Amino acid sequence: MSIRIPATIIFMIASLLHSSALLAQTTRKLEAVTLGLSAKHVLNLPIYLAQRHGIFESEGFDYKPITTKTNTAIAALVSGDLDYITAFNSGLSAALGGAPLVAGYISTLDVTQGMVALFSGTVAAATLSPPYDSIAVRKGYNRLVLGSEVLPRFVENGLVMRRAKLRDNPDQVRRFLRAMIRGLHFAMDHPSESVALIQKDWNLDRETAQTAYDAALPTYNLRGEVSDELIAALIKRAQQDAKITESKFAPKDFVDWNIVRGILREVKR
Repeated sequence: MSIRIPATIIFMIASLLHSSALLAQTTRKLEAVTLGLSAKHVLNLPIYLAQRHGIFESEGFDYKPITTKTNTAIAALVSGDLDYITAFNSGLSAALGGAPLVAGYISTLDVTQGMVALFSGTVAAATLSPPYDSIAVRKGYNRLVLGSEVLPRFVENGLVMRRAKLRDNPDQVRRFLRAMIRGLHFAMDHPSESVALIQKDWNLDRETAQTAYDAALPTYNLRGEVSDELIAALIKRAQQDAKITESKFAPKDFVDWNIVRGILREVKR
């Protein structure tokens, strides 16, 4: 014997199920996590995309970006007031000075910026990172050369944390790294959405936003790590800046690729 269920009852059951799913979503407690950023620039595009498209939430995070001066971010990281920062080179310099910091992921390799002096006429040329190089071109300045064509690559952004964080909460580190990698993959695989975000957040026209995206793309590091030789060169430069003449500080004293290697095996692009 078959029983016919009225369509209105089916609709009510479906609505109840949908409401239960929404309730479960809204009542799930997200873990607060903070990331210190020194500036708003296109090299952080994967992070902005991960925030905009709910990737951090899907990894269980109530993500809060904090834009502050690098020195302030380093102090906050060491004290535990920040969970992570992206200033790889400043983190390395602090670690050389004895700060208990470690880097677990490198996202971009690039050169730095300086647009105000160029526009004011103080200097005749400047090194600019996206989108500021594209803005300068649209204002009539000439792009003389791309840094990636003539300069050796060095680390611009990486994920730096306290050693205690990596030791005591490796699951959070793993999920946060995975969110950043997923954001990086999103930036690579969804150019239209990426350009649209650049256009909106920097108030650019579509062509300039596209140029900025095209310039940033080659700097993204899909491997998440770099060679010991590159890290050793960065250490040497940081030691010279700090006038440290003797030190046994080695790449293994600051970088740990174990977690990111595991994530890259499970997150396929």
